[in-house]
Amino acid sequence: MKNRNHKEVETSQIEFNDHVRNNIIYPDLTDIEERFHNVPIRIMIGKDGELENAEYAEPKIRYPDQSWIKNDQIEYINEALRITKLYKNWVPNKVNGYYQKTDKIVTISFHYHKRMMIESDIVLNPDIRPKCLDNSWRTERTVQGKNGFDGLGNVLAIINHEGILEDLEIYNVYGKTNAHIVEGDFIALGKWSPAVFKGSCVKSQISLLIHT
Repeated sequence: MKNRNHKEVETSQIEFNDHVRNNIIYPDLTDIEERFHNVPIRIMIGKDGELENAEYAEPKIRYPDQSWIKNDQIEYINEALRITKLYKNWVPNKVNGYYQKTDKIVTISFHYHKRMMIESDIVLNPDIRPKCLDNSWRTERTVQGKNGFDGLGNVLAIINHEGILEDLEIYNVYGKTNAHIVEGDFIALGKWSPAVFKGSCVKSQISLLIHT
């Protein structure tokens, strides 16, 4: 049996990641020591591409550096389910030319910059999030992971009301890369448009997975 729609599935995943990044609503952060939360959601995609089910999938193994949420952190689970169910362009796996009902896990991450609980003028959930102004192949490769990559690294940063990058954090670096490469590829993305809240440009955070 052969899966012949890898690109189709990959495109759907990239679009889902963009959807989450642009539409997620972060719960208020109450403890700066617990600013990294990951929520695994098990989904069932029908043969027709419809999302048939989505539910919280408690991790069977909890590694200390993965920051999986606990069962009682319901605000994160509810938002992860909401954002997952909103997405409409799922693509099931295809085997021997036929689409198959597909079971998979997606992880919704809630990562907060270290300044979020210190500075009251940083807007956690703006109406429009900061956006990279570069729409070239560089963004497709670095942010979306198109055409392959050797390593991954998470980035948190503040984009101020003028679109200027502040206070870059790099963490959870994996594969054939390092923090220096992740930082360089992120900075190479260039200029950003600031977040917008109630019609005004505001200071906000960005949280990205960088592909190198």
